[in-house]
Parts: sequence; structure tokens; C-alpha cells
Amino acid sequence: MKKILAVLALAFSASASAQIRDQIAPDGSYTIFRDSQGRTIMGMGVLPTPNQNLGITGGMPFYDGPTSQWYWYTGTSWVSAITMATLTLTAPTITTPTITSPTITGTATIAGVSATTVQSQEYTVSLTADAVTQPGQIVMPDAGTANRFDVATGSGTLAIGIFSTSSGVRAAQATAYPVAVGGLTRVVIAEDADGALGEYLTMSATAGYADAGAISTIGKNIGRILETAPVTNVIAHNGCTGAAGCINTALDTPNAGPAGQITLSADVAAQGWAVGDPVVYWNSGGVVATGLLDGFVYWLVSVSTTNVTLAATRGGAVIVPSSQGTDATQYLQKLPLATISIQ
Repeated sequence: MKKILAVLALAFSASASAQIRDQIAPDGSYTIFRDSQGRTIMGMGVLPTPNQNLGITGGMPFYDGPTSQWYWYTGTSWVSAITMATLTLTAPTITTPTITSPTITGTATIAGVSATTVQSQEYTVSLTADAVTQPGQIVMPDAGTANRFDVATGSGTLAIGIFSTSSGVRAAQATAYPVAVGGLTRVVIAEDADGALGEYLTMSATAGYADAGAISTIGKNIGRILETAPVTNVIAHNGCTGAAGCINTALDTPNAGPAGQITLSADVAAQGWAVGDPVVYWNSGGVVATGLLDGFVYWLVSVSTTNVTLAATRGGAVIVPSSQGTDATQYLQKLPLATISIQ
């Protein structure tokens, strides 16, 4: 009842001069209040049916006594005030974000680094080769054609970088390859030159190769070695089980293992040699094993203690030499990882 009186008071105060008159149902079931202009203000009692010709204005409130509820007239029907106040809340749709993990190439470790991980640690430029170049060789600008590189002709020439081993192949003429100009890369060392941890790499008198030792004069320094690369991993009879030699050739397999297997004088697996690493084959004055080339870089296909197999490219087919070559004068040397700073 208090609510009814409050609404009536509000309606009466709408116009101080308005005269309120009512319209009472014949049966007394409801009363509709109108202003002096005949406009409906509100109603109360028993809710009348919409089809009664009551002249009710749309939006008029009506208090239904039997149900103790307020209704609003829309112009054609009554709507419960409770219905009008009901809010429909729709739960928000939450989409779970998809997080894509970044792809990281290579690692940042030094000990036992494989050649396949070095690429992400190099600073390289793409240049076109002017001639066949071994991976890890020192290169210089080509003398005749712009934007090309050539094998550095020896100490004192203008070196620009190292033909990157990340290419996994030897450079062919007129093809673009990465040339390392800084960061970490692998460098091929000249014949009979040991590479010790911490030694400086300088330009050798042998075109394209590096010497290891003390720092040199400006114009010859290449970088510094981060891992030892000895010349003592000899292809010799010592340690071989077969009397015919240390290479399982196409004509003879004197040692347990597959064709092309080369047995060395030391446990290179213990030295950190791994599949995919580049190595250089040298024969110091003897007869080169048929199928290999002196001073050429090859890639390790398999490594097991003292036994390895080689390929001409990283991941390529195993090379099977057709002759042993002269033992005790031939060896394999891993290309050491080095920091590069051409000066």
C-alpha cells in the first residue's frame, strides 16, 4: 500500500494545477486515474483485459492488487514490471590464445659443437663464387667480377671472410653462397699445421688455408681457435685389424665395418667428432687414396671410436675409395671452430 501511495503522490505532483479524476469500473474492480486533460496517469485494482475500451495511454502503470505486482501498458497488452526488469546476461566467450613456440636454429654451446649448429652463430653475407672453394677456406674479393669471391691467394692478400661450412657443400663457380665475416665459424688449417685451443689463425702461404700460432701483423689475422684440431689422427696400420690397410675400399674390406670405413690412429669420437662435422684430408708426401683429394674438405657420415665414413657434401653418400693410399702420411683433421675477426 505504501508503494501505491508513493506512486499516487508522484502522479499528483506532476502538475500542481491538474485536477485528478477517476474512472471506476462498473463492477468496482479497478480504478483508472486521469488528469484534467483526460490523459491516463495510473490504475489500480484488478488488472483489466487489454481488449476493454478503456482509452488507456501506452506506458501507463497499473498496480494489480490480487498479484501485488505492477504492470505497464504497451498500447496493446500488459507487461509485468518484473518481466521488464529482467536482464538476460550472456556469458562472454573467452578464446584461449594460441601461443606458437619460436623456432630456434642451432645452439649456443661450444664444446662438441656440430657444424650444423654454427650457422646461427655466424654473421654472413651472400656472394657468388668465382671458382671451386673448399668450405672453411679464406676468401678475398674476385679480381675481375663485382660481388664475387675467390680463394685468397696467400698471406698479405685482402681477406674478406671465410667460405661458410654451413653451406654443406663445396662452392661451384657462378653460384651464391654464405661467406662468414664475423662471429663463429669453422676454418680449414693448412697441411701439417696443428690447431690448438686459444691459438691465433693467420693467413697461410698456401692459398685459402690458415696457419695456427701467434698473432701476426695487421692484414693477416683471421681469428682465434676455440677447440683443438690436431694432425695426429693418422690413417695408418696401427690399430687396424686387417693387414691390408685402414680403409675398407671397393676392392677390399680388411676391417670390420662397412665399405668406405676409415680407421684412424686415435679415438676421434672421444675428441668430440660428430656426424655432420667437416674434416680435411691431407696426404703429406705419400700416395693419395683413390677417391679422395689432397686438401679437400669432407663431411662425417658416421663416427664410432676410431672409425669414420666420409661424404663429399653434408648428408651425402659415403665415399668408398678404390685404393688405400700411402699409410702413415695421410690423416684427417677436423675444421676447428673459431671466432672470426678479419684484420
